[in-house]
Amino acid sequence: MNIFLRFLSGRAGFLVILLSVIIIEAILLAFIVIEKPKRKIKKTSQHKIIVKHVERKDTPMTSHLAEEDAEAKRKAEEERRKAEEARRKAEEAARLAEEAKRKAAEAARQAELEAQRKAAAEAAKRKSAEEAARQAKLEAERKAAEAKRQAELEAQRKAAEAAKRKAAEEAARQAKLEAQRKAEEAARQAKLKAEQQAAAEAKRKAELKAKQAAEEAARQAALEAKRKAEEEAKRLAEEAARQAEVEAQRKAAEEAKRQAELEAKRVAELEAKKAAEEAARLAKLEADQKAAAEAARLEAEAIRKAEEAARLAAEAARQAEIAAKQEAERVARETAERLAREAAEKLALEKAFEEAQRRQREIEERERIAREKAEREAREEAERIAREEAERKAKEEAERKAREEAERIAREEAERKAKEEAERRAKAEAERKAIEEAARIAREKAEREAAERARIESIKTEYVQKLGSKISNNRRYPMISKTKGEEGTTIVGFKVLKDGTISDIAIVESSGHTRLDKAAIKAIKRVGKHDLIPEDLNEEEIIVEVPIIFTLNKGA
Repeated sequence: MNIFLRFLSGRAGFLVILLSVIIIEAILLAFIVIEKPKRKIKKTSQHKIIVKHVERKDTPMTSHLAEEDAEAKRKAEEERRKAEEARRKAEEAARLAEEAKRKAAEAARQAELEAQRKAAAEAAKRKSAEEAARQAKLEAERKAAEAKRQAELEAQRKAAEAAKRKAAEEAARQAKLEAQRKAEEAARQAKLKAEQQAAAEAKRKAELKAKQAAEEAARQAALEAKRKAEEEAKRLAEEAARQAEVEAQRKAAEEAKRQAELEAKRVAELEAKKAAEEAARLAKLEADQKAAAEAARLEAEAIRKAEEAARLAAEAARQAEIAAKQEAERVARETAERLAREAAEKLALEKAFEEAQRRQREIEERERIAREKAEREAREEAERIAREEAERKAKEEAERKAREEAERIAREEAERKAKEEAERRAKAEAERKAIEEAARIAREKAEREAAERARIESIKTEYVQKLGSKISNNRRYPMISKTKGEEGTTIVGFKVLKDGTISDIAIVESSGHTRLDKAAIKAIKRVGKHDLIPEDLNEEEIIVEVPIIFTLNKGA
């Protein structure tokens, strides 16, 4: 019932009600046209009876009867005129019904265009939301990578500080622990080198595998989410449309049937009653076969009129049922599509977010395991090297004292070079980062500028194309040129001011025929004034060159 009431409150419902009122008015007018001649017959019969009665008595009422006869004729003429007026009103009602039908079709077309426009706007909105989500995801990945790199640098810096502290403590030890210090120093260097190589290799492999796994998981999750969302949307749409259609059809059919039955019954009873009264009156007055025949004919005519009224009521009910069905289908379809779209979007976003979180946890777990394995292997290799170095140093203890001074000098030189190398690398890394950041900023700026230029160029192209269409619609092929078979292309240049006014019209390239060139200029002048220049262009005037083609092969 809510759907039926919503339908009646809309434009289509108003048109259906208007059409029903017009049909009922036409029926009433037809009934009046039919009833007037009956009254005329009744008055004429009474007049004949009076005349016969007067003739039998031979009274002096001739003048009075003549007056009554003239009055009856005048009234008959008046009734005829009224019948003609009723017929004209019936034709006008039919014309209004046709006009209402045309307006209903136009309203349906406008509603369809509005639905298409809303669907396009919804698609554009959904596309922009997806693009924003993608950009946010890329930004989050970039920030995560930057945070990870900063953490690694901080860990390396702390490790370097700890190593320096350990080296200072080792330098302060007694000479008798020199062999052990040398072994530990060699083990530390080997350990650091092995850790760096293993960590770099493990990091590279883990990043590659994580990237591949994330891409595959995202693709699978997107496909699965899209498939499930489409299935769920289709099921919900079908169920909602089916329920709405069944309910609307049932209610509209019941209401239309009830109204039609009541109207047909009322009209039939009225017609039958009037026909019976008329038949009884004629039988009483005439009491002959002709009156009986006339009564039967009038009764049959009344029955036919009642059937016609019932048919018209049934037709109106059928039209109302069809309109209600269409409105219910549209409402159900829009509701189902909206619900399905919202459910699909929500489901897809939730699944994509959960899948991304799960993949991120798996990647972090694999990186942790790879890092621990690399550290353990590096530590074992360093301990093995340290043991071998300690044994070798024990054998070379005698040679150590002779080389202490040289080793000290070499160690100081190595520390100085290592410090200089670390500073140089840090400086180079800082310069590289600065260059990359500047390049990224410049690239983003260039992309934004290019996008803005493309958008403005698109607006300008659309504006000029619309102007070209107007000029083409206002082109007139000169009859003399058609006769002489003159053809060619005239390129015309002109300015379009801020308010759309066209000025400074000039021929840029002639077609070779003066008449065609003049016809091209006239076509532009017929346009008169174009739309305002879009605000996004930020231009006071636009210089345009338009080719106007005159060819007989295209039926110009």
